[in-house]
Amino acid sequence: MKRRLLPLLALLAVTHVASALDKPSPYHLKFVEYIESNSDKLAYINTGYVPNANTEIEMDFAFTRTNLTLKTYVFGAYDKDSRGRFQFSYGPDSLGCFFGYGTSYTNSFRGLPYNTERHVVKYVPGSGKGFYFDGNRVDPPGVNLTSWVGTGTNLYLCALNSKGSSVTTDYIAPLRIYSCKIWENGILKRNFLPALTDASAASLYDTVRRKFHTNANTYWDNEEKKTKERGRFIAGEEVTPTDYRKATYIEANRTAYIDTEYVPNENTELEMDFAFTTILTNKTYVFGTYGSHDCGRFQFSYGPADTGCFFGYGSGFDRTVPGLPYNTDRHVVKYVRSPAKGFYFDDIFVNTNTLANLTTWSDTSANLFLGQINPDGGNLNPTNLAPIRIYSCKIWEGNEMKRDLVPRYRVYDNKNGLYDKVTGNFYAYGGTRADFTAVLTPLETVIFVK
Repeated sequence: MKRRLLPLLALLAVTHVASALDKPSPYHLKFVEYIESNSDKLAYINTGYVPNANTEIEMDFAFTRTNLTLKTYVFGAYDKDSRGRFQFSYGPDSLGCFFGYGTSYTNSFRGLPYNTERHVVKYVPGSGKGFYFDGNRVDPPGVNLTSWVGTGTNLYLCALNSKGSSVTTDYIAPLRIYSCKIWENGILKRNFLPALTDASAASLYDTVRRKFHTNANTYWDNEEKKTKERGRFIAGEEVTPTDYRKATYIEANRTAYIDTEYVPNENTELEMDFAFTTILTNKTYVFGTYGSHDCGRFQFSYGPADTGCFFGYGSGFDRTVPGLPYNTDRHVVKYVRSPAKGFYFDDIFVNTNTLANLTTWSDTSANLFLGQINPDGGNLNPTNLAPIRIYSCKIWEGNEMKRDLVPRYRVYDNKNGLYDKVTGNFYAYGGTRADFTAVLTPLETVIFVK
């Protein structure tokens, strides 16, 4: 179902929870605008990430009350005996901002708005090094942000895991978390989305590692032999995540291709909506998989009329079907098992030669590629690769859909690729000499994650 996109919904972000909570995500997620720690016992998140000299973090947050007299934590990591810290906290103007990187920190900065409005705090390493609050740099003179003494402990949100991972509750205020991203050397390590689990527990969902992080403020009850929560999170209004934008198609700017990470077998059926953007003098691949030499193939390619169609399933293939329209128009190719087993092009049956063995299967044990065939050793034959537009691709196994691939643009790293609505995985081109472009539809038509 469609969900209302809040006007000011920022890019949602990610974090990682304790290892005991690591588990595959359910297929159905409900994303929310924020998660909020309750005001009674307080809740916080263990990201499972240890900061280092190359860590960059951005957190979109708000306090829900400001009647505390002490500074309060936004995030932090703190080793025992003050050997290292990474934190940002602040409070009333008389206390000011308290932040640090390594063993140096300060509480001498004044004037940050200590209120219940929404704010963004960032720490940036390298060029522009330092802390930023709502876009303004806030590290005063004398703070050593150029070196790092590692904490060796995980970064917490809404808390500082001080001295032996105990949490100092005197400095904790209830928070709303709208998003949190953590990078290392420019690589996104955590991208936290506020979400509800299938059990309706408010949490942060990490889209990078596909894991939930729920409240970490718990204790062990020796009598009942189970974990008790000292705090909990409540959830804001349900929203649509903006981590992906919908696209009409993805288009290879040269010879990019998609690895579906699916291995076809005798029960595989496939439908692909595509168009070439350039036509070559040789036949060109639409999709394919190819194991070691002649051990098995599954492919569809075609070219000029004198070259004809080249298709195959198992160890049999055929190139004797001439006359398919080799142009830059949009076409649909299918392989079906029934009622008439074989390949179809724009709903026309093209399996005309009995030498093409489409009734048996010699297993390739190789992934199916779109836009090319992965030949011997994964090497490419660029003479058989034409730039391609992919509008959609569906793969079935028996009556079960295995891939439902649709064009999407991934916001956080500006990648175009195919999003699988069955598994929730995103497939983009991983090479360096080509890539995909995309024509995006309006922002309101974002995907709904399954």
